[in-house]
Amino acid sequence: AAFPVGKCTRTLLGKAEIVLWRTGETEFRIEVWRSFAAYVADFIAEAARDYML
Repeated sequence: AAFPVGKCTRTLLGKAEIVLWRTGETEFRIEVWRSFAAYVADFIAEAARDYML
């Protein structure tokens, strides 16, 4: 797999820098600076609405 379980990467989500961990086959963990937490939560919620998740 290109992004195997147990690995992490630092990347951008919208305008926020995040650390994305793949913790399982279908599970991920996101860490973000506290100052960007509300922005990232809103970004993910909007994406979920777009895909009706």
